[in-house]
Amino acid sequence: MGKLGKFQAIVTWEQRKLGELITEHSELVTGYHFPIATSARTGLFFQAEYFDKGRSDINEGVIFHVVPKNFVTYRHMSDDSIFHFNKNTFDTPVQVSREYPVFTNNDKVNLDFLVQNLNFSGSFLKFSKMQKRGGTRTRLYYKVLQQYRISVPEVDEQDEISGFMKKIDKTIALHERKLELMKVLKKAYLQQLFPKNGDKTPHLRFAGFSDDWEQRKSKIVFNSVTEKGHPNLPVVSVTQEKGIIFRKEMDRDLKFNKKNLGTYKVIHPNDFVISLRSFQGGFEVSKILGITSPAYTVFSFKYPNNHSISFWKFYFKKYNFVQMLKIVTYGIRDGRSISYADFASLSLTYPLKNEQEKIGKILEKVAVLIAANEHKLDILYELRRAYSQKLFV
Repeated sequence: MGKLGKFQAIVTWEQRKLGELITEHSELVTGYHFPIATSARTGLFFQAEYFDKGRSDINEGVIFHVVPKNFVTYRHMSDDSIFHFNKNTFDTPVQVSREYPVFTNNDKVNLDFLVQNLNFSGSFLKFSKMQKRGGTRTRLYYKVLQQYRISVPEVDEQDEISGFMKKIDKTIALHERKLELMKVLKKAYLQQLFPKNGDKTPHLRFAGFSDDWEQRKSKIVFNSVTEKGHPNLPVVSVTQEKGIIFRKEMDRDLKFNKKNLGTYKVIHPNDFVISLRSFQGGFEVSKILGITSPAYTVFSFKYPNNHSISFWKFYFKKYNFVQMLKIVTYGIRDGRSISYADFASLSLTYPLKNEQEKIGKILEKVAVLIAANEHKLDILYELRRAYSQKLFV
């Protein structure tokens, strides 16, 4: 087990049933007495913020569990046997679903140490997975939670471990907030640097640009491309989350018949792809050379020297464009690709290349900052996971 500071000597941790360290809190209220909260894997949130405008299906007759300040609650059902415990750090008690268990600690355990242990230790994850009894969901009721056997050191060592882990959590929270602000900035730029539907100029422009943007059908700007017969090129996958990547980099093993690779379409760098999910998140642009399923539509510029690839990469991801795709595909079943003919009929509004480059450049800078911060967060998440394995038995 990992040790910190003065706790370098090997000391045997005591194994206790969790029920010996915690006490259930069963206070119920009807209607609104305190803010209503939702317990999620990312924390405890006021429901009005978590659901943006609150929930319309709650009435005065609903019964809630009360979570006092510094008490813990959790959602008792999980689709993947992972449960997350949240401490109420608000300046007020909150109300949660009466199905959510609520508990606090006694003087034998540091509550933050306990929550960190439950959320990140491999032993508790193993215990959680053992609770699956068939069906699609795993249920972890309080009476079952009490039976979990947890290893704990003396309270002063718990305090030191908890303090160390809280420093990591604080650093993660700061980077998560920074990432959130960057994404808000990107969203604002996408709204301000492109015209609203029906307008010919954006709200925000760079100095030296004042002309109306051109309005043309997509078929005037782009060509559909179909190139096949290159089975030796690497197979790529088109994703909403990671863009176009080599299939071998996918998190899951996707099977395909290698005999059909000759019918796969070639994607060159700077080609655009319409995927089966484009009506949900726009088009993807490729940075790599490869082949992909013939079900996808590939297209590129008619006159590449007249356009900025960065500008159009963000254009095809902006909210108004995705909404326009939904109109084109109205009534189409989930999973059917948008045809090139559907896209070719759409009207696009865009500036000359020099203004495209300015817009693309600033959006690329923001995207690079977002990617760098996401990478930092991945390192911090891995650091927390590694320390959790070392510090919790």
